[in-house]
Amino acid sequence: LHSSKGAIGLRIDGPDNLVVDGIYIHDVANWAPLGNQDWCGGYGGPSVGGEDPDIQYGFTGTRSHGMIIDYAQGTLSNIQIEGIESYNGEANGLTVYKGCDISLENIQVDNIHAGTQLTDDDIPGLAMPNLTPRACGVDIRDDTIVNIVEDNGIINGDDIAGFETCYDEIPEDEDNKTFLTAVTSKIPKNLNLTHYIIMAIFCIILLALMYFKVMINRYKEYNNIDDHDRIEVIKLMNDSEERKISEITPLI
Repeated sequence: LHSSKGAIGLRIDGPDNLVVDGIYIHDVANWAPLGNQDWCGGYGGPSVGGEDPDIQYGFTGTRSHGMIIDYAQGTLSNIQIEGIESYNGEANGLTVYKGCDISLENIQVDNIHAGTQLTDDDIPGLAMPNLTPRACGVDIRDDTIVNIVEDNGIINGDDIAGFETCYDEIPEDEDNKTFLTAVTSKIPKNLNLTHYIIMAIFCIILLALMYFKVMINRYKEYNNIDDHDRIEVIKLMNDSEERKISEITPLI
């Protein structure tokens, strides 16, 4: 028995060394009715098959996704997603759930519409298990690692609409690039001891390389001095040492 997860264009669960390159996902629509609040009450999520509430929260039968991925490691590149619609629920182009370690490059998302058959008057009456229809181009959830190529990692179009969006918290005084980095590049909250050890080793190696670079530069400078100048430098150093000894032991 499986609870409904909505309409999904492409679903990826749990692979390692994943490579997805050059696909086009389009025209995914979900016209399921709202979850029935009278039959089961205001439950927080389904519980018929060990569902994870971080992934399935509320009534999820109305969701519409172009692509979802969880517990995966690999790369996604050159993907175009458009025409994702949900009549009564949330709609996302790409949703990255927990447990991932992936890289995104050239992910183009547009024409995402959530709650298209609901009106502004319908929204205040929604209660659990139904959520306010939310639209998002690329929705990256907590407890996952996503590396985004800086120049063309995610390209969101202008036609992403719902009664809420994942961009509603954009500060008005910040540019889109800053917000995109803040929203879509998430670091897991539960860094373990291994991560800290790796970072410490990296810092030690970096410091060692800097030290060797300084010593090599000094050695090169010393070799560039001709024999006469080298003798003068050694003589000055010896004179300096003798002066220091005389200052410390004036009776000698």
